[in-house]
Amino acid sequence: MGLTYVQLKQGIQDFLENAATDFTSATGSGVAPIDVCIQLAELRIAKEVDLTAFRKVGTFAVSQYSPTAVVPEDLIIPRYLRVQNGDFLLEKDETFLKEFTKNTSTQSLAGVIRFYALSQTGATYTATNRQTNFLFGPIPALATTVEIGYTMRVPGLSSVRLIRILETKHQTLYYMDH
Repeated sequence: MGLTYVQLKQGIQDFLENAATDFTSATGSGVAPIDVCIQLAELRIAKEVDLTAFRKVGTFAVSQYSPTAVVPEDLIIPRYLRVQNGDFLLEKDETFLKEFTKNTSTQSLAGVIRFYALSQTGATYTATNRQTNFLFGPIPALATTVEIGYTMRVPGLSSVRLIRILETKHQTLYYMDH
């Protein structure tokens, strides 16, 4: 059985026996605490339930002599990265790649990308900059197209989207239980 946003919100309030406006009204962040609870639950489900419908494949460019690239905005979990029409990249720890690519000005060390890691940028977190980039090693000697397969963030329920996401976008998943 699918729930609309309104039904889910009312069910949570009934279960917690909390109809206080502090819980249901937007706070200083502009989001009501009950909506934060719903968003966190949706994110946990997306991470723990490995559904084919939530998988996505795309490409992005890595510039010549640049060891970083921005992650897709809807990425939750990277499944694989590979040089387009080439080898799969091996995931390494960020510290390994920072040591491996520490001298980015030396172009003689550049080559074909073999490794990647998720790297924190230190920038302020925003909706479009999630403070996370891919870090690559060796530094690419040529501009390179990288193919990525990943688990994507699906649009969750909100006061703006009052419909059942699974029922409208992924009917086969929704009707398996009916």
